[in-house]
Amino acid sequence: MCSAGGVALRIYLYITHKTVGNTVGAYLYHGNVLIYQVFISVLQIQFKKIICKLTKHLHLTLKVFILLYFKLKTCNMKKIIVGSLVGAILLFSWQGISWMVMGLHEKEYLYTPAQDSLLASISSTIKEDGQYSLPNVPPGASKEARTELNKKMEGKPWVVLTYHSTYDMNMAMQMVRGFLIGLVCVWLCCMVIGRQADQSFMPVLRTTLTFGVISFLFVWYIGHNFGGTPWSVLRPELIDDLISWGLTGIWLGWWYGRK
Repeated sequence: MCSAGGVALRIYLYITHKTVGNTVGAYLYHGNVLIYQVFISVLQIQFKKIICKLTKHLHLTLKVFILLYFKLKTCNMKKIIVGSLVGAILLFSWQGISWMVMGLHEKEYLYTPAQDSLLASISSTIKEDGQYSLPNVPPGASKEARTELNKKMEGKPWVVLTYHSTYDMNMAMQMVRGFLIGLVCVWLCCMVIGRQADQSFMPVLRTTLTFGVISFLFVWYIGHNFGGTPWSVLRPELIDDLISWGLTGIWLGWWYGRK
């Protein structure tokens, strides 16, 4: 009897223990699942908040960057446009003063009393507009023929001639083109200045004067080197380049250097 009761008691305790264990395990399992779900929900909420804040900050930063970019770009374009226009006026004005007031270029084109007979002879011989070098070899001549001509030319006169069959002087269009050429040149100069780290007065002046020196060397002095352009032509052109680009450099140095 006692043995049967003990067995029954053991079975009861085992079942009770098992039931309680399963109940507690189920509770803990569901509790862990609940905690995990709550944690994930909180994490998602926080992540959404972080993404939202980052988006707002990114949007604000992008907006500020775009505004600054266009403002700087607008300011830079303003400097280029105004700087180029005033600089072109200075270049063009000095050219007018140099040619028409000061007469610096009077000796560039000399006078000969034989001009009428020369023109008559040239116009009766040359029929096509262009630049001629006299003497010269015909097109397609051999290297030996050119060498032979060079030997014959030693110590003798030669001519570089620009021939126009008709005189058509449209001063208005020439002045418009002259101003536009100066505008393009100063525009290019301003584009270079705009990329300089130091845009104070002296660096800008040096950059502008460099444009003037380059224009003289590569346009005029190279003609002296290969074509024998005389110093009576080069000298006033050098003066023009240094003064006109110097005046432009003073203007651009002040324009870009001001706060």
